Amino acid sequence: VLVTITGIDTTLDARLLDMRASARIEPVGGGVPSTAVLLGVALLLGMGVSAHARARRALVAPSAMAIALAAAVGLAALLFEPTLSLYIPFAAALVLLGCFVALDRLMALYDLIQTQRLKDPVSGLPNGRAFKRALRRGVTAQVATARIADFAALAARLSEDELARLLASIARRLSVVGDSEEIHFLGDGVLGWIMTKSASDEGETTFEAARAFFNAPFEVAGERIRLTVHFGSAPGSITGAVRASELAQKRDLIWSGSTATIFEEEQYRERVLSEFDEALENGAIAVMVQPKLALASGQIVGGECVLRWTSPRIGRIAPADFIPILEAAGRLEDLILFVLRGAMARTEEAMASGHEINLTVPIAASLLADQNFVNALADELQAGSKATARGITLEFDKNAFSNVGSRARATLAALRQTDARICLGGELPIEPPLDVLPGIGIDMIKCESSFARDLVEDETRRKALKMSIERAHKLGLEYAIDGVETFPILDVLTSLGADYAQGWQVGAPMLWDEFLSLVADDIAAAA
Repeated sequence: VLVTITGIDTTLDARLLDMRASARIEPVGGGVPSTAVLLGVALLLGMGVSAHARARRALVAPSAMAIALAAAVGLAALLFEPTLSLYIPFAAALVLLGCFVALDRLMALYDLIQTQRLKDPVSGLPNGRAFKRALRRGVTAQVATARIADFAALAARLSEDELARLLASIARRLSVVGDSEEIHFLGDGVLGWIMTKSASDEGETTFEAARAFFNAPFEVAGERIRLTVHFGSAPGSITGAVRASELAQKRDLIWSGSTATIFEEEQYRERVLSEFDEALENGAIAVMVQPKLALASGQIVGGECVLRWTSPRIGRIAPADFIPILEAAGRLEDLILFVLRGAMARTEEAMASGHEINLTVPIAASLLADQNFVNALADELQAGSKATARGITLEFDKNAFSNVGSRARATLAALRQTDARICLGGELPIEPPLDVLPGIGIDMIKCESSFARDLVEDETRRKALKMSIERAHKLGLEYAIDGVETFPILDVLTSLGADYAQGWQVGAPMLWDEFLSLVADDIAAAA
């Protein structure tokens, strides 16, 4: 490069031109030839480039080498060969180059330190510090956390690489259901992210979908690992969301909501109860419908009423949070009657549109012993037409009959006279107490979602479910399965002869207008 530049500059010192023309080698300043000096400089330059290539993350080597090279050129020019004095400006340029390299390396080192500070060393995911920084850009955002149950035991039996791969897989699933590109690992088996507005608006639905998404096992080191995840959320508070997921795990809930100022359970209960009546009136408590599929026809024939409560002061409140509070305070019957009235009104609306559907209203087992509630429930059903009552299914847990005795059987038989359908639900399908309830007139058995989770892989479960379905059919009962999250589960249920399926593969809980539109589209497609 230097020789090319000197060839272009025709005003260079004549002594240098004479030296280049003669190409002579003269001993100078202690017998060091000028050509040898140039070769030494070239060698130093090569060493500098090599050092920079080998140590791109290092700060000292490249910049020090460039500055040393500049000093070598300057010293060679001054001590060994006066004719090389014209290269001193190039030595200054090399000093400047060294400063630029030093600045570049300094910035790279700063970025490296920041990256290491903002990432978890095991998983490589952004850490809690990065989460706090991200939250500063949206302090009003809804924060969500996912807590992995038994994480300490899981981490103890996995290597560091295996644990990192598992956490990366968990983060990928959460990024899909959470609609977030950045999932943070907060330590102790807790991951967090900032919810998008659409996901925040459907908070309950989002967390239920996420829980369903975790039904599929993770492959780690040739082992299939199933995880149980509990979710929490809070507006603008990482601490609140972490505490909410801890509360969800403690109560064995899918999710729980909290805020930075409401942590004590007594305060939480008081706030929920104080807002309950207002929430019923202003629509803060909304009834949504999760579709139910008839497996024989492949059509949506009804749905289950599910509740969503969005408090302007507390935030989103999970049913598993507020239902026990209302039950303990004696207010649960008001909530169920509210749901029943809404379901009857929607059934009439559907019939007016030419659609025959059936809506399920879950009834708490404890209320079967309350004769005043049973009378109020029967009055509500008889206030409408018989066709409307036939469009309602009252669902009870099978344990209700062993817990509250013969009085529950009598009240259930009385409710059957209202023309409403009766469904008996439970976690296990092996021994439903059908033969100990003669004359009550149950219409349907419903197997809860926990049983469907391993149905595809577990042959024992499939055999047990098939026996239960056949037993129910012999007694003239229909059979429904909840928790259908994948197509393979749906195929297994069809092959076993189940009548109805409900779950995320069939449809998520939706607003009434969306549900009615789905039913209409389904009928049109079948026609």
